[in-house]
Amino acid sequence: MKISSFSHSFLILWLCLPCLADAYQHILIDANGDAYFTVSNAGKGSKNISKHSLASSSNYLAYSIPDQANCIVSSLSLNFAGTKLAYSEPCVLPPVYRLIILDLSSKKIIASLDHGGNIFSFSPKGDAIAFKSDYPGSYDGEKPPDKFSPGIFVYNFQSNKLKLIYSWPSREANSKWWSGVDINWSQHDNNIYFTTGQGVYRYNVSVGTNEILPINGIYFSPDGKYYCNLPFNEGWSSLYETSTNKEMTQWEELILRKAGEWPPIANAPDMVCNFWINIKGNNIVVFGTNGGAKNIIFDADKGKVIGEFDGLFMGINKNGTKVAVHPSNPDGRSYSDSIEILNLLDLIKK
Repeated sequence: MKISSFSHSFLILWLCLPCLADAYQHILIDANGDAYFTVSNAGKGSKNISKHSLASSSNYLAYSIPDQANCIVSSLSLNFAGTKLAYSEPCVLPPVYRLIILDLSSKKIIASLDHGGNIFSFSPKGDAIAFKSDYPGSYDGEKPPDKFSPGIFVYNFQSNKLKLIYSWPSREANSKWWSGVDINWSQHDNNIYFTTGQGVYRYNVSVGTNEILPINGIYFSPDGKYYCNLPFNEGWSSLYETSTNKEMTQWEELILRKAGEWPPIANAPDMVCNFWINIKGNNIVVFGTNGGAKNIIFDADKGKVIGEFDGLFMGINKNGTKVAVHPSNPDGRSYSDSIEILNLLDLIKK
């Protein structure tokens, strides 16, 4: 059977949603302690958003996407206030990515942004969202649709206005700009940090200007003293001191030793930065290891491991004190339809 290049690209997307989902610091647990998630339907992608009730420990349907025939759901995240939920909606007919934002109380769509892919980040106040534009087949060299603008945009929910904050050449013109793109609207200074194949940038929200930075990542500790990056084509997440841009290799070794992964297997590093939080004034970072099955809690201010927990990381509440995971069975594989909500403070050594 002959498959068109677009259909082939979409099929890969459909079957590889976890590869696309960027769970870093995504808020999936609301103020009631309930978690939002999707369940893949026999590898065909999800059409619905489910909700896990902390009180009853049961799952139920929270929302069904309108176009069940042509679209699927990917990459969920709540805003910090827990009033909005954003998700990426890849669709077949017409071939387009959409970034959808729901009002959680009414379950109504308050914004539908064509060409909004799975790379996005809410503002700390929740009044805007930054996202990377994308289209199906972009990474296979497909031509972009009419009126497509490659770049990073900000949509303001109060003004309903869309603003281009950074643009780059089309993939056909310069593919390097498209590699390793990521976005984080950081809480520590309210600025937008993003990466391209050219480096790390900071968009100053109050001034409206971009500058390239001599650092290697965009995910900062609550006070900005440390940061980590996310692996893309190769390598693992590394941990840095911001002021010196020094990689904290001794800390990385402590984390991997605790995970039972030292020395690292050649060409198969396994350490992914999941999220930062502040606990009693200390900068705490959680790294996923063992293919995501084991998570190590590290105190960057004390330079030591302070806890661990099992399960594939999904997301957190706005304070980072609760963590949603897919529990792992004895062989280390995670159940896609099972959710567990953990209290992070109970997992830290006293």
